[in-house]
Amino acid sequence: MTIQADKIIWDHSPEVSVYSLNDSLVISTVDQEKYISIKNAQGYYTVIQVKQRGSNLRLFPTYVSKEAGEDDLKPYFDKIKSAGEVGESYSTYSVKIVDKKLGDYFKSELVEREPVELLRQ
Repeated sequence: MTIQADKIIWDHSPEVSVYSLNDSLVISTVDQEKYISIKNAQGYYTVIQVKQRGSNLRLFPTYVSKEAGEDDLKPYFDKIKSAGEVGESYSTYSVKIVDKKLGDYFKSELVEREPVELLRQ
């Protein structure tokens, strides 16, 4: 992954995806927390919480660490509906993000605890 001033280039060989600001990439701040939202080919956004550790970045995606159902997501999101299955591993959901609850979601037990760490070179 390469982060530039106006885009993210994600090399997941053999494909390379480019997410550009104001197109498929949104950077936002909610309650002093930083988030990146990346729009996929189906028109859904994946929200990633960004935290700085020294000169490196730690990315916490909205992926869950366990099989979550609609009832698990209700305390954090509105308008929850199934968006289908991804293989046999997990289900995906379309949700309406409630800004004031987003930080609580990332503190919950639902979120994958092992972030992707981007090392500055």
